Amino acid sequence: MKQLLYFFIIIIVLTSCQQTSQKLRLAEEIIETQPDSALKILREIDFQNEKSDRNKALYGILMFKALDKNYLSLTPDSLINFSIEFYLDKNDNEKLGEALFYKGRSYKYVFQFAEATNTYILALNNIIHSQEYDLLAKIYSDLGEICSTQKEFKDARNKYNLAIKYSNASGRDKDAQYRQLDIGKTYRSEGDFKTAHDIFKSIFDNTIDSTLMGIALQEIGITYFFKTNYDSAAYYLKRSIYYPHIGYNQSIRHYKLSDSYFELNSYDSARYHAEMALKFPATFYTKKECYRILANTCYLKKDFKTMAEHMTHYQAMSDSVGKIEIQTKATVIEQAHLSTTKAKKKSGQVYWLISLIALILALVIFISYRFIRRNRIISEQKKAVEASLSVSINEKEQNKFMLRESLKELIDKNKALKSNGKKNADILLSDETIVEIYNQALQLNDYALFSQKINAAYNNMVCELAIKSPAINQKEMLYCSFILLDIPQNHAMVLLETTSNGLYKIRQRLAQKLELESTRELDDFLKNTYGQ
Repeated sequence: MKQLLYFFIIIIVLTSCQQTSQKLRLAEEIIETQPDSALKILREIDFQNEKSDRNKALYGILMFKALDKNYLSLTPDSLINFSIEFYLDKNDNEKLGEALFYKGRSYKYVFQFAEATNTYILALNNIIHSQEYDLLAKIYSDLGEICSTQKEFKDARNKYNLAIKYSNASGRDKDAQYRQLDIGKTYRSEGDFKTAHDIFKSIFDNTIDSTLMGIALQEIGITYFFKTNYDSAAYYLKRSIYYPHIGYNQSIRHYKLSDSYFELNSYDSARYHAEMALKFPATFYTKKECYRILANTCYLKKDFKTMAEHMTHYQAMSDSVGKIEIQTKATVIEQAHLSTTKAKKKSGQVYWLISLIALILALVIFISYRFIRRNRIISEQKKAVEASLSVSINEKEQNKFMLRESLKELIDKNKALKSNGKKNADILLSDETIVEIYNQALQLNDYALFSQKINAAYNNMVCELAIKSPAINQKEMLYCSFILLDIPQNHAMVLLETTSNGLYKIRQRLAQKLELESTRELDDFLKNTYGQ
């Protein structure tokens, strides 16, 4: 009876293993063309109760591959760790290389570049002499991306060229074009805008893939942005938004479009696209820059409460970016691996590699500790920002008052020097002397410098009037400043090279452009709006 029971148990186990193997084979066959369906099949498998270690090891690789192709988080670590241990024990170099690749990519996606680089190098050591060209292309592509992020652009191009070589060998020409785009980005980062633009334009002109076209337009727009040609940047970035997108591309397009509109003084559009960028998957860097733009637009609208909230997010993102930037560079790690390999061949010593890994782990632990500690005091930082904002506003008002008084005092001192203390000096001064006095005090002969002083002393008056009433010309803007500085009318006529009647016409035009009912309201409007 017992033997019969054991027999049925064995039959059930074998049947279960066979069903699992069939599902794994099916998922493996369709994972390239139907990754979503493959992921659904894999999630139907009861991994926890799987008896076959070989099936469990293959399951780990396929699950991570399916998650990656569906742009999902590569977790849990236990899956891929089991695969690595199994294939390492079986000396299956190709499968071990693939498992290590996805382990490295899981590190890369959370910006642990040192661990990612170490793992990719271990993967390369297992498959470098194989014909796994597609896997080799992916590893070198990821290493190139890490080098580019760490501003090692020459090394990044070397990695991308190797990725192109292996992509072509595996027949994946589109992947090779993506790497060409990445090479173009390294040239742009080095300031070689022409080479970058030519690469992006060539790919756009020679592909029919809409996703690739969208990324090419995106990079063309970003290149124009770095060339400070913001109109062209906005044009291409706006076009790119309507193309299909993958990964972080849509958040990047909205963010750079937002930045372009901000430079063009289109603040509402800048705010809209910054907010849109945050609705899509985005890196810490993109989020940081979006919060910067949002904080600046709130400042211009005097919405200081919302600005403080954005500044808190901006600081948090800046801390995250800072942690990424201080990581050990991939080139250093690669060099350390190369040195260790040479040492092993000569003397068989492996302690350099162990020491390097220990150092990296210590650094990761230290950064993690600092990150956790930072999170604990974010709420305190927010309160501190709000308090400092209140203090800075009071200091700013006091500084503006002192600047106004110093400008007027400087004018009075110049008058006293030119008149030698005579009474009725304003009447006796010649036109040439009046021009000299005010040029020395206010730099009227340098309109840009004069505008900076007036903006600083009188609540950004020149900029705000230029935005509110673009029709106001330079002479009219000067007269507005003279009103705030209490400059006598006879002096204003000399400085503006006009007559009493001409000065009145200037007042009339200003009243009309500022939508005032009469010229009598002009002085009060300017002083109440910008002189407080």
